[in-house]
Amino acid sequence: HSSKASDGVITLDLNETVAEKVRIYISKKGSSSTISIWEIGCSGSSREVALKVDRSALYEQLTRLPKADKVNDLNWNYIYNESFEKFIGYATDLRATQEKIDQYTAEIKAYADAVNSLDLTAYNISFGGDVSMNFRYTVIDDVTLATYPAAYIRVVLPTKDGSETYDLAIKDLSTDNAGRYVIPVKLNAAQLMNKVELTVVFANGVEGRTHSYSVRDYADHLLDDDKYEKSYPGLYDLLRAMLNYGAYAQEYFGYNTDSLANSGIYTTANNPVLNTNVTVSDALTVNGGLAGIKADGWSLSLLSKTTARIFFALDNGASINDYTFTLVKAGGEEKEITAYLDGTRYRVDVADIGAADLSTTYTVRVTNGSESLEVSFTALAYAGKVLGGGTTNEALINLAKALKLYSDAANEFAAKNY
Repeated sequence: HSSKASDGVITLDLNETVAEKVRIYISKKGSSSTISIWEIGCSGSSREVALKVDRSALYEQLTRLPKADKVNDLNWNYIYNESFEKFIGYATDLRATQEKIDQYTAEIKAYADAVNSLDLTAYNISFGGDVSMNFRYTVIDDVTLATYPAAYIRVVLPTKDGSETYDLAIKDLSTDNAGRYVIPVKLNAAQLMNKVELTVVFANGVEGRTHSYSVRDYADHLLDDDKYEKSYPGLYDLLRAMLNYGAYAQEYFGYNTDSLANSGIYTTANNPVLNTNVTVSDALTVNGGLAGIKADGWSLSLLSKTTARIFFALDNGASINDYTFTLVKAGGEEKEITAYLDGTRYRVDVADIGAADLSTTYTVRVTNGSESLEVSFTALAYAGKVLGGGTTNEALINLAKALKLYSDAANEFAAKNY
């Protein structure tokens, strides 16, 4: 299903199962329990070696290990993984006694039980002030945390200057209504092509499966099957507008420009940013007045969460403590906010503006006794300023157009589905 919260966030949760292959370095002949082990020479040649003990139970446990493809012939198209050298050594140890093989089998079974009791089974994306990939891990039973209470999930996120790695203890994660552990990974508009890599780590040197996905991967999956558009009208326009917006964010910020998010989606000839007269009528307005303080500019941050920043200047002798700042959202929702010193001015932030709220009017009301000053705006008002002649920077102009088209697609999708 999809949902839209009051903060303008659109979530696409289509309960897609994540499949994982299993790669193995020994093969099983036909339907029998006979196992073939092959010795690989440096030149790539191979020969079958004899088995002196029954390894069928060992084989069955090895097939439960992650990160592998079963090898049923001499096409050795596998990727060697050092993490599994120990287990593969068990399988190919021709000097092992049956007692030793049984011991190996029990050890591998305990590991495979833990690995297979916790794995990524689904993920979705949310269009808030940033784009969030929400990864969901299913616990089949309590083996994982009972055996490995310190287990965690390692998240690796590419950045402009390399990568960022952080570990999340499984016991500290929140769960959804289905009991799945949820890991939200926040991405800005320029990071839609970034592959987020997640690995379950049970203990030192004991790892589970590694999964790697990007927002573009998820979008491609949905765009490849028209059943999603039939179920959620406007979905394809929303996805394409998001990817287009992401690509222009990449170009404006100079981020990963060799792999643009809209690659294969649009060409120069049919890209609406380049071939549509995009206009924005929204504008920032200031009403009322207060002694000692005045509105003094604003900006829109797009590289992290979509955040509008309103600046205020104080007269000499005025104190910020004399004023109360209140944020009012269209519809009447109000909350008191804080003004922060930013250089010689004060700033209030309207953070995490969701995709479906880019055209929503916000008002910052400043009061002192019975007097008030109000600054009203939409996030798109900044795009209106850019497109109204506020700059000659072509990359910024294209980004403003893409933001407006993304907002239109989000509003249309919300109108059709909520």
